[in-house]
Amino acid sequence: MHSALEYGAPNLFKEIQYIRDCDLTRKEREVVMHHVQINSYFGHPETVIVALLCDSQIENRRLGIEWVTKIRAKVDPNLPVRRYYKPRINEDSKSYHELFLLKEDAAGLFYWTDCSVPGWVRVHEPMITKKYSMEELEALEWVPLSTPFKCHSQEVESAVALTSQAVKKVVHKERKIGEALVIEASRK
Repeated sequence: MHSALEYGAPNLFKEIQYIRDCDLTRKEREVVMHHVQINSYFGHPETVIVALLCDSQIENRRLGIEWVTKIRAKVDPNLPVRRYYKPRINEDSKSYHELFLLKEDAAGLFYWTDCSVPGWVRVHEPMITKKYSMEELEALEWVPLSTPFKCHSQEVESAVALTSQAVKKVVHKERKIGEALVIEASRK
């Protein structure tokens, strides 16, 4: 896992893939996905767009440029400053750019589903790209965007490492949680 902002959405998507690949009961999956949903910030459309623009695959960068271009074409200066909502994660996503459900209306406006507001919420351009001219934005097709921002704190990285260590040591899933707790307790 990488800690830069552009890896936030791909990391979240990988986490969902791992959960799908695990042999979990329905109840276990509900509990795990509940916690993924609580921490779904990197599935937000603006974060996904940043990830697309930073991606090494040109097709993904083109998709990010297309989305930003369409969003810019429909900017309404009378709209209030956007409010940040955590997204409802699409558990069936096949790629990180499908982490949220997206629709385009007849007027060409993008909307996405949200977990805290009923209905659909308008997609906004990421703050990080607002300063880019159209020429600079289109140039991202050939040279990916790079950001200095991190998406994980040291504590999160430590928890990921701890969980990975416990998973490697223990075969039975019932014992993995216990192993992680033992390791964590021994560090205090």
